Amino acid sequence: MFLLDGTPADCIQIGLYDVVEKRPKIVLSGINIGLNIGRARTLSSGTIGAAIEGSIDGVRAIASSLSIPITMKDNKTDFYHPKNYSLFENAAQITTKVTSIIIDKAFEGVDLFSLNIPFDATINTPLMITTLFKTRYGRLFHRNGNTFIHQTPPIEFKNMEKSTDLEALHDKKISLTPMNISFVPSHSLNGIDQTFTQEW
Repeated sequence: MFLLDGTPADCIQIGLYDVVEKRPKIVLSGINIGLNIGRARTLSSGTIGAAIEGSIDGVRAIASSLSIPITMKDNKTDFYHPKNYSLFENAAQITTKVTSIIIDKAFEGVDLFSLNIPFDATINTPLMITTLFKTRYGRLFHRNGNTFIHQTPPIEFKNMEKSTDLEALHDKKISLTPMNISFVPSHSLNGIDQTFTQEW
């Protein structure tokens, strides 16, 4: 075991080039304390960022995240204390099972997976293949005099689109979202190309 001081993506870089002796089959990031669902949270997540870093380097990756009940957040539960490690046991078993299924298979166009696990899920909880629900944060920073306080709004389970990570978590299912890092809408390229050919 190696302990590194840096961002999650930093740790993947150093891990790939300075820690492991041979190239790994997979990068596993997490288990994150809290969900990484929807576009806003996914694109700003350090846990997802670490998985992306592995994908950039050509290694399949999984980012695993665990839903945390609001009561535990309100009670300021210390998830890093050894007495609370058992809270992650089911999520660890689920993550291991997903990893064992993915590790030796090729999925065309998929660079990484985002795994989101309900807090009460077990190894027998149904799993749903999902897409990212469309969301925005809204206001993140709230003025307090001359300072701003960061406060991420809670996830609201409403206006749910079918087959999204939000719907899966609402239905108490495990969400597995296949992702790629191209960020290029291939189905739109021809139309955009024609527009700029005419207008440029």
